[in-house]
Amino acid sequence: MKGDWLIWIGIGLAVLGVAGVTVAVLVKSRAWPSVPGVMTESEVVEVQRTRRPSEIGPLAVTEYEARIRYTYSVDGVALEGTRLMPLMPSVFPDRDRALAVIAQRPPGAPVEVYYDPNQPSRSALVTMAAIPTRAVVALGVVFSLAAAALITVGYVFRDRFTG
Repeated sequence: MKGDWLIWIGIGLAVLGVAGVTVAVLVKSRAWPSVPGVMTESEVVEVQRTRRPSEIGPLAVTEYEARIRYTYSVDGVALEGTRLMPLMPSVFPDRDRALAVIAQRPPGAPVEVYYDPNQPSRSALVTMAAIPTRAVVALGVVFSLAAAALITVGYVFRDRFTG
């Protein structure tokens, strides 16, 4: 189709935008304040999913979600959170990793809850302060390279798409 190459560039720009927002939130989480909280739920849930065509391996995949829930209070407002890390799902390829996460956080246990001061309902039990800055930058670079590849595909192959 005539304008299909623009779709590739659009997808690349969208990936770049999502990556930018994600990395910005992860970096900002390093400075989030914390308040005491209490775990209300922690369990491992088996999740079945189908691999995407771009992934290598068997079609059916079993993953393990460390499903957590905790309560905390900011300025007298009771809140509830479900994130281990900001914007990141707590899904693991093996059951042992998920079990290790919840073993440290049984129901009723006190926890330190980090929250976004601009949006206190956005919270996590682990922030990027625990992750080296290089790892956060590497994540941004990976997303940027993926976006650049999609943009390049759209641009380089525009003649093929336009006929």
